[in-house]
Amino acid sequence: MPKAQSVVDILSTFGWRDARQDALTVRDHEPNALQPAIMANGIVGRRITQLSDDSAFTELALQSIDAGEMLKQVFLRILSRLPTPNERVLLHDHISRWFSARIVKGANKHERREQVRDVSWNNHLSEDSNRIKVKMEQLAREGDPPTRRLRPEWREKMEDVVFALINSPEFIFVP
Repeated sequence: MPKAQSVVDILSTFGWRDARQDALTVRDHEPNALQPAIMANGIVGRRITQLSDDSAFTELALQSIDAGEMLKQVFLRILSRLPTPNERVLLHDHISRWFSARIVKGANKHERREQVRDVSWNNHLSEDSNRIKVKMEQLAREGDPPTRRLRPEWREKMEDVVFALINSPEFIFVP
Protein backbone atom coordinates (compact mmCIF):
# COMPACT_ATOMS: atom_id res chain seq x y z
CA MET A 1 0.00 0.00 0.00
CA PRO A 2 2.74 2.58 0.66
CA LYS A 3 3.88 2.47 -2.98
CA ALA A 4 0.29 2.67 -4.18
CA GLN A 5 -0.39 5.55 -1.78
CA SER A 6 2.47 7.57 -3.28
CA VAL A 7 0.85 7.19 -6.71
CA VAL A 8 -2.58 8.14 -5.34
CA ASP A 9 -1.05 11.23 -3.71
CA ILE A 10 0.44 12.49 -6.96
CA LEU A 11 -2.65 11.67 -9.03
CA SER A 12 -4.88 13.48 -6.52
CA THR A 13 -2.65 16.54 -6.71
CA PHE A 14 -3.30 16.66 -10.44
CA GLY A 15 -7.08 16.31 -10.12
CA TRP A 16 -7.77 12.58 -9.98
CA ARG A 17 -10.57 11.45 -7.66
CA ASP A 18 -10.52 8.05 -6.04
CA ALA A 19 -14.29 7.70 -5.67
CA ARG A 20 -16.79 7.40 -8.48
CA GLN A 21 -19.51 8.48 -6.10
CA ASP A 22 -18.11 12.05 -6.22
CA ALA A 23 -18.90 12.57 -9.88
CA LEU A 24 -17.91 15.96 -11.24
CA THR A 25 -18.84 17.28 -14.64
CA VAL A 26 -16.19 20.00 -14.59
CA ARG A 27 -12.61 19.24 -13.64
CA ASP A 28 -10.32 21.87 -12.17
CA HIS A 29 -7.41 22.21 -14.60
CA GLU A 30 -5.73 25.13 -12.89
CA PRO A 31 -2.16 24.52 -11.79
CA ASN A 32 -1.50 24.79 -8.08
CA ALA A 33 1.51 24.96 -5.79
CA LEU A 34 1.21 21.32 -4.77
CA GLN A 35 1.90 20.02 -8.27
CA PRO A 36 5.53 21.11 -8.60
CA ALA A 37 6.06 20.48 -4.90
CA ILE A 38 5.03 16.83 -5.08
CA MET A 39 7.08 16.29 -8.24
CA ALA A 40 10.19 17.84 -6.68
CA ASN A 41 9.83 16.31 -3.22
CA GLY A 42 7.53 13.30 -3.47
CA ILE A 43 8.28 9.61 -3.56
CA VAL A 44 7.23 9.20 -7.21
CA GLY A 45 9.52 12.03 -8.36
CA ARG A 46 12.40 10.47 -6.47
CA ARG A 47 11.72 7.03 -7.93
CA ILE A 48 11.65 8.46 -11.45
CA THR A 49 14.94 10.32 -11.06
CA GLN A 50 16.90 7.66 -9.17
CA LEU A 51 19.02 5.59 -11.53
CA SER A 52 18.50 2.25 -9.82
CA ASP A 53 18.93 -1.19 -11.33
CA ASP A 54 15.25 -1.15 -12.36
CA SER A 55 15.38 2.29 -14.02
CA ALA A 56 14.83 2.63 -17.76
CA PHE A 57 17.35 5.49 -17.66
CA THR A 58 19.98 3.16 -16.20
CA GLU A 59 19.40 0.70 -19.03
CA LEU A 60 19.70 3.56 -21.52
CA ALA A 61 22.97 4.69 -19.92
CA LEU A 62 24.39 1.18 -20.19
CA GLN A 63 23.92 1.14 -23.96
CA SER A 64 26.85 1.97 -26.22
CA ILE A 65 25.61 5.35 -27.44
CA ASP A 66 27.11 8.82 -27.36
CA ALA A 67 26.05 11.62 -25.00
CA GLY A 68 24.06 13.42 -27.69
CA GLU A 69 22.00 10.34 -28.50
CA MET A 70 21.43 9.71 -24.81
CA LEU A 71 20.08 13.22 -24.31
CA LYS A 72 17.86 12.80 -27.35
CA GLN A 73 16.42 9.57 -25.93
CA VAL A 74 15.89 11.08 -22.48
CA PHE A 75 14.04 14.07 -23.94
CA LEU A 76 11.86 11.79 -26.05
CA ARG A 77 10.99 9.62 -23.03
CA ILE A 78 10.19 12.53 -20.70
CA LEU A 79 8.99 15.42 -22.87
CA SER A 80 8.15 13.56 -26.11
CA ARG A 81 10.29 15.92 -28.14
CA LEU A 82 13.90 16.52 -29.11
CA PRO A 83 16.03 18.96 -27.12
CA THR A 84 16.41 22.47 -28.47
CA PRO A 85 19.92 23.51 -29.50
CA ASN A 86 20.34 25.49 -26.26
CA GLU A 87 19.13 22.57 -24.13
CA ARG A 88 21.40 20.20 -26.00
CA VAL A 89 24.48 22.34 -25.36
CA LEU A 90 23.67 22.99 -21.70
CA LEU A 91 22.85 19.40 -20.80
CA HIS A 92 25.57 17.88 -22.97
CA ASP A 93 28.10 19.92 -21.02
CA HIS A 94 26.51 18.67 -17.81
CA ILE A 95 26.80 14.93 -18.60
CA SER A 96 29.82 14.81 -20.90
CA ARG A 97 32.36 14.79 -18.08
CA TRP A 98 32.98 11.13 -17.12
CA PHE A 99 30.61 10.03 -19.92
CA SER A 100 33.12 7.70 -21.56
CA ALA A 101 33.92 6.12 -18.18
CA ARG A 102 30.34 6.05 -16.87
CA ILE A 103 30.02 2.26 -16.87
CA VAL A 104 31.61 0.29 -14.04
CA LYS A 105 32.99 -2.88 -15.61
CA GLY A 106 32.04 -6.06 -13.80
CA ALA A 107 29.58 -4.43 -11.41
CA ASN A 108 26.49 -6.45 -10.67
CA LYS A 109 22.93 -5.46 -9.93
CA HIS A 110 21.91 -5.16 -6.30
CA GLU A 111 20.35 -8.27 -4.89
CA ARG A 112 16.64 -8.01 -4.27
CA ARG A 113 15.69 -6.80 -0.82
CA GLU A 114 14.14 -9.19 1.59
CA GLN A 115 10.39 -9.16 1.14
CA VAL A 116 8.49 -7.70 4.04
CA ARG A 117 5.53 -9.84 5.04
CA ASP A 118 2.24 -8.39 4.06
CA VAL A 119 -0.48 -7.60 6.52
CA SER A 120 -3.74 -9.28 5.59
CA TRP A 121 -7.10 -10.00 7.18
CA ASN A 122 -5.81 -13.07 8.94
CA ASN A 123 -2.97 -11.24 10.73
CA HIS A 124 -4.00 -7.58 10.89
CA LEU A 125 -4.74 -7.75 14.62
CA SER A 126 -1.35 -9.15 15.57
CA GLU A 127 1.07 -6.88 17.39
CA ASP A 128 3.61 -7.17 14.56
CA SER A 129 1.26 -5.87 11.86
CA ASN A 130 1.91 -2.19 12.66
CA ARG A 131 5.67 -2.77 12.67
CA ILE A 132 5.38 -4.51 9.29
CA LYS A 133 3.41 -1.64 7.77
CA VAL A 134 5.86 0.95 9.11
CA LYS A 135 8.74 -1.04 7.60
CA MET A 136 6.91 -1.25 4.26
CA GLU A 137 6.40 2.52 4.28
CA GLN A 138 10.07 3.11 5.11
CA LEU A 139 11.19 0.88 2.22
CA ALA A 140 8.80 2.66 -0.17
CA ARG A 141 10.19 6.06 0.86
CA GLU A 142 13.80 4.91 0.46
CA GLY A 143 13.17 3.49 -2.99
CA ASP A 144 15.62 1.21 -4.68
CA PRO A 145 19.32 1.79 -4.07
CA PRO A 146 21.27 3.52 -6.84
CA THR A 147 22.85 1.20 -9.36
CA ARG A 148 26.45 0.12 -8.91
CA ARG A 149 26.80 -0.36 -12.67
CA LEU A 150 27.27 3.41 -13.25
CA ARG A 151 29.95 5.60 -11.69
CA PRO A 152 28.37 7.68 -8.90
CA GLU A 153 29.85 10.95 -10.21
CA TRP A 154 28.24 10.49 -13.59
CA ARG A 155 25.04 8.85 -12.31
CA GLU A 156 24.32 11.90 -10.14
CA LYS A 157 24.78 14.19 -13.15
CA MET A 158 22.31 12.13 -15.15
CA GLU A 159 19.87 12.12 -12.25
CA ASP A 160 20.12 15.93 -12.26
CA VAL A 161 19.08 15.97 -15.92
CA VAL A 162 16.08 13.70 -15.33
CA PHE A 163 15.10 15.72 -12.23
CA ALA A 164 15.25 19.00 -14.17
CA LEU A 165 13.12 17.63 -16.99
CA ILE A 166 10.38 16.13 -14.84
CA ASN A 167 10.22 19.33 -12.82
CA SER A 168 10.00 21.57 -15.87
CA PRO A 169 6.66 23.32 -16.49
CA GLU A 170 6.48 21.52 -19.82
CA PHE A 171 6.32 18.11 -18.14
CA ILE A 172 3.27 19.00 -16.06
CA PHE A 173 0.18 18.64 -18.24
CA VAL A 174 -2.02 21.69 -18.08
CA PRO A 175 -4.78 21.77 -20.76
